[in-house]
Amino acid sequence: MSLPRSVRITDSAALGVSRVSWTCPRLLIFAIGSFYAPYTASQQALLPFLVGDDETLLSQANARLQSATRLAILLGPPCAGLLISWLGATTVLCLDAASYLLSAVLLTWRLPPGLAAPVSTAEQSLGDAVRVIRRDRLLGCWTIGQILGEMVWQAMFALLPVLALRYYHGSAALAGLLLGAFGGGALIGTLLVDRALRRISATRLAIIGRLGQTAAFLGLLLPIGAVGLAAVLFTAGLLNGLSNGPIAAVRTTRIPVALRSPALTLIAAAGLTGGTFGLVGTGVAADSVSARVLFVCLAACQTIAGACFALGAVGATRPRGNDEEPAAGAASRRCATRMTTDHRPLTTDMQRGNR
Repeated sequence: MSLPRSVRITDSAALGVSRVSWTCPRLLIFAIGSFYAPYTASQQALLPFLVGDDETLLSQANARLQSATRLAILLGPPCAGLLISWLGATTVLCLDAASYLLSAVLLTWRLPPGLAAPVSTAEQSLGDAVRVIRRDRLLGCWTIGQILGEMVWQAMFALLPVLALRYYHGSAALAGLLLGAFGGGALIGTLLVDRALRRISATRLAIIGRLGQTAAFLGLLLPIGAVGLAAVLFTAGLLNGLSNGPIAAVRTTRIPVALRSPALTLIAAAGLTGGTFGLVGTGVAADSVSARVLFVCLAACQTIAGACFALGAVGATRPRGNDEEPAAGAASRRCATRMTTDHRPLTTDMQRGNR
């Protein structure tokens, strides 16, 4: 419980003081971004305490959280533009800081204190988390796939302004529309997760989504214009939103309870590292190679990423070590059972949605 709350408060403090030159905001953005991996990992590790370890329920919960995030990403920039023109940038930054503070208050108020179950530092060590990921074929392959996939998406996002201005002779508005095509598709995808899970398992939905993304990116090899690229981004975004929630659920349930936070933090950090290489690589390559070459590279990396997800799921079984939880893990499991019982209405409501 303490980590998400501290992250929100830290973000609030960081944004509230950003009134100086460009150097300070860049440092603040870097500082805020450094909390993303542990916050995401904590969020995913807490969900089983609220809805249980059922993959379907966890997939639905993750999808609903991502729906809220996607909606905020879509509405945030235009709202920020209107507010800045009306109130000024400094006031808007203060409002943004206040929103983080409000998030921290809501987390403090609504999340039960029993979620902060103590576990020993030995069982939460990064070394143990690395061993869990290495010995589980699905976790290892999916982590590699996430690194490559994040690299591809961040490279694409960095490339969109270049494509809009240099190759499609458009403007910043065209780049925004292309990005909006992905965001709109991703939002629709998250909303379709509940319906899809009525027919197929979370693991299968994750694989379908990732292989579908690969097929969508192969469309970049065709001679497409701005409209064709928007169609590719919309389709890939839809499949991304459709598979992200199930991926997070399947991955979380395969990790022992006591190791979920460190293991999920490592996986998130690995993905962000891949995204950083994608951004830097695209920035360097955009001035020296054609868009066609870049599209081929993106399609190739996405194909490998999709193959990693598919191969990781084929014949994958749960590691035997997961069946024998350490004492701290058992304590966390008892806490999870207690919290799931205390919050039976939430789980029951989600189960009703499956009918």
